[in-house]
Amino acid sequence: MSLAAVRFALDAHPGLNAEYFASLAPLVEPTLTTVDSELSTRQIERRWPTLSPAEFSVRWFGYLGIDAAATYTFSITADDGAVLSIDGGVVADTGGGRGTFTQVGRKALSAGLHAVAIDYRQAGGDYGFDWTWARDASPQQSVPSWRLVSRRGAWPVQRAARLIDLCLLGLAAALATWAIWSLGTRIVGASRRHPVAALLVLFVALAVVQTWPLAADPGRLSRNDNADTVLNEWALAWVAHQAVTDPVHLFDANIFHPERYTLAYSESMIVQSAMAAPLLWSGASPVLAYNLVLMAGFALNGWAMAYVIRRWTADAVAAIVAGILFAYNSNILTRLPHMQALHVEFLPLALLALDLLLRTPRPRHAVLLGVMCALQALTSVYLLVFTFSAMSSAVLARASEWVAQHFIRVASLLLLSAAVAAIVAGPFLLPYLWVHDALAFERSLQEANEMAATLGSYLASPSRLHYGLWSYRWFDSPSALFPGVTALALGGLAFLRGTALRDPRARMCLVMGVCGVLLSLGPKVPGYTLLFTYIPIFRVVRVTSSFGYLGGVPVAMGGWRRLGDRPGLPSPNAAEIKRMYVAPSTRGRGLSR
Repeated sequence: MSLAAVRFALDAHPGLNAEYFASLAPLVEPTLTTVDSELSTRQIERRWPTLSPAEFSVRWFGYLGIDAAATYTFSITADDGAVLSIDGGVVADTGGGRGTFTQVGRKALSAGLHAVAIDYRQAGGDYGFDWTWARDASPQQSVPSWRLVSRRGAWPVQRAARLIDLCLLGLAAALATWAIWSLGTRIVGASRRHPVAALLVLFVALAVVQTWPLAADPGRLSRNDNADTVLNEWALAWVAHQAVTDPVHLFDANIFHPERYTLAYSESMIVQSAMAAPLLWSGASPVLAYNLVLMAGFALNGWAMAYVIRRWTADAVAAIVAGILFAYNSNILTRLPHMQALHVEFLPLALLALDLLLRTPRPRHAVLLGVMCALQALTSVYLLVFTFSAMSSAVLARASEWVAQHFIRVASLLLLSAAVAAIVAGPFLLPYLWVHDALAFERSLQEANEMAATLGSYLASPSRLHYGLWSYRWFDSPSALFPGVTALALGGLAFLRGTALRDPRARMCLVMGVCGVLLSLGPKVPGYTLLFTYIPIFRVVRVTSSFGYLGGVPVAMGGWRRLGDRPGLPSPNAAEIKRMYVAPSTRGRGLSR
């Protein structure tokens, strides 16, 4: 509280002086004089709350604070024109033409304050402005507002306010960590009595924290700056509307009339739409429904993985760790605008069902596997391909357990699973086949190669810490696939200790992950061209690097045996594991869950 009071008393207002003119004529009085902490199109829109003049200009001026001497690269993008000057010299000038232009300039700056001025002009039509910078060879990013001051004397105050902000942020992070740890401790205790509900409560809380401030105003905050988000909001609303008015023509969406099956031009997201439907039917806006289903995706992803790991280990701590690593990773945190990528909760449950089927081959386990695979397929066509790849590699990884002793029975049950999945998901996938046949919608091998992952993709991460240290060198890769330091440490420990190869479940997940990594490299890997040619569903995938998501699954799960079976401590599930992996001839009498 004292830090917050000091921060308030400093009354620091970062930004540059701003003068807005309702014309391009020189020597006129500004219509508005203020301080802008953000120099962007959005800020200009805020300053003209009603219709902007057909022609106008803006002048920003003040000082830019530099901590370390270096060569800085500045980029300005303007519609129609802008000039950036630092210390009286022009650094970048987009020219005086009509349209959007970008100009880049470099300047060596010493530590301290430097006078900066930007003159922006709009000569009619659309307008826009953006200003970014980079130090030495680092990538371009927005100029931090706290480095901008309107007068020299404000710089020491601004730096002090920045230091206090960092302290407050650290304090908030510490309090949040303590609160989550306390909640987690209670969840661990409660999970012995009510494991499903307790874990769900924890992961709902984590979803709120991880997506904050989205939960503060989910009806207004959004990623509607991204066209994919707007498309997905429409898809959720359309499915909810059509499901109760004319379900037979669900895929005949109200776009591209009179074409048929236009919903199949993109992801239909049947499962996510079913989650959003009660909200939309009760009057919620598409933005609110989208945001709540988005947070539900994070919560259900973590809960599903935690539930499976707890079933396999009886260790609540290991379950929580695995759930967090599965739900919050580089790949999924860069996909917030893409609802189709945020619901992967059925994949862990499909692995659980497959393990049940391989250990105790029964029809109900086959049906469960088929339903889980179908539901995952109905979240995304991409995830249909990923699930097929994951289940196929997982079955082959455990072939020694069933091929010799139970081949006919297990093979027939796997066929039953495939039939169930086809029955459940088939009606919603047939329109995609029609669109493919009628319009030749499919990806080319060249596209698959262009959008394949690289080794750099597995070092790319959106984390501010990772990005600043190394990730910026590879973040332009097709996907950010760095699994995280903690995940790598736990997974590596499990591999080095032999758990990943010795335990059938861990080995199944390891093979599945390796398969995902290899597929993410696309045609660079021998054999991918054959899969692309002879298995039609592989021609659905354009962003081949997305297969890399499967590589994070065993990493998230890899450390569970280490957590649940540490040297010198009794294993909480040793008896269960011993009964679980008995000889094939006696497996039917083992423990089944």
